[in-house]
Amino acid sequence: PGVPAVILFAGVARMAVDTEELADRGWYISVPPLASEETLGCGWVAVVAVIISILAILESLRQPRFVGHHNFIAICRTALQLLGDVLLVPYYTWQGPEEPELGFQPTAINQQLLAACPSLKSYFCTPWLRHTYTAFSWYTLLELLPLPNRPEHRLRRQAITMPDGGTVCLDWVEDDMPDEEVTKVLFIASTWAGDSLTFQARKIAGRFVEDGWRVVTMVKRGCGLRMANPLTSERTFTLDIDEDLLTCIDVVARACPRAFLAGVGVSKGAMELRSYAARMGRASKLSAVVAIDAGLCWNECCENVDERLPVFSKMLTEAVLEPCRDYQRKHGSQKFGNLDGVLTSRDFFRDCVIPSRELKMEVEPYMYGATVDPVGVAVPCLEVLSYNDTLIPASCVADASRMHQVNRNIINLTTRGGTHGLRFSGWDGECWLPSCTLEFLRAAYKLRQ
Repeated sequence: PGVPAVILFAGVARMAVDTEELADRGWYISVPPLASEETLGCGWVAVVAVIISILAILESLRQPRFVGHHNFIAICRTALQLLGDVLLVPYYTWQGPEEPELGFQPTAINQQLLAACPSLKSYFCTPWLRHTYTAFSWYTLLELLPLPNRPEHRLRRQAITMPDGGTVCLDWVEDDMPDEEVTKVLFIASTWAGDSLTFQARKIAGRFVEDGWRVVTMVKRGCGLRMANPLTSERTFTLDIDEDLLTCIDVVARACPRAFLAGVGVSKGAMELRSYAARMGRASKLSAVVAIDAGLCWNECCENVDERLPVFSKMLTEAVLEPCRDYQRKHGSQKFGNLDGVLTSRDFFRDCVIPSRELKMEVEPYMYGATVDPVGVAVPCLEVLSYNDTLIPASCVADASRMHQVNRNIINLTTRGGTHGLRFSGWDGECWLPSCTLEFLRAAYKLRQ
């Protein structure tokens, strides 16, 4: 006390200083200790965390986005992308909505259609649902949660027996309109193994019913995750359009002969409706079509999923394989092969679809469905795609997004956000697809009037 003190830091390097002499002269000597192993360990953790965060952000911003889990590197990239999406939630929120990529030929009809569809010009992907896995997790949660005013509480199932004994179903959403007053009918082609109770079908049906449409969903033979349509013959569904789809559309058209009939398909259903419109041309009974997330070639899409997403491939295969197993157990079918060895979609086509349809194994297009030339589409058709699609490879999306160049009736709408069959929007995670679908088909209906 009372003696001036100067604190001298010799540093970690322990500079050559005669501290005893300085102390005799009244200096106060303070030499910090060497960094402990614990301190050094925390520093390395911080450095590694910063490096991982930078890599995660770069992976999140990469376009086209990567999704896969077929090897260790793919799992690491997917995990980094998920982490980057979480870190960039404030950035994506500040960034605001994207302007979807619209491709169309500037005809008078296309201009009128787009003028009536403001939703097509802006899409705000939910910031916390940008990643494929978070989007599908939220989708699964919505499938399990009880929702008010679900269409399944007002469904009437119409079973149609085909000549081979197989059964396809039409799920009609009950409404209060007399048949003679129905002016607009929506035909929904279900997903890979879906029915009228899937998230997409419920959301789309709900919006259209509110707008005064009559809604019906086709459930393929051996499909239906919530309301099963079991196999009643040895024939499974096929990837191409067949008599099942043609019959269902004819039944709906006869039930409402004076109504405007439009179609909406998601995933496999979208490919079916596009094929129908292209092959029927001007004879199409659908006056307008919306195809959501449909690739151009089954061969490329299925093989890509089998290789890049083996877990997803197994889940999709199991969804359509179980009805075949049930039929084989009950009726002892000889057409189906050894179903215990079916692991991928290619196995399913080889051991179930091809034998049941008596197709030629050596002809590749029969295995996955032939690619349909979109030139034949003669009605307004909106093709909705995403560069972030989980199941359709980016090269396929790029090819499909140029279909408008060969057909003036096709309008391409491609987003960067969203994923296969899902476009969550806003902070509450509402689905954007029903709005843009309703606007487009309502505009097509008014033009037809």
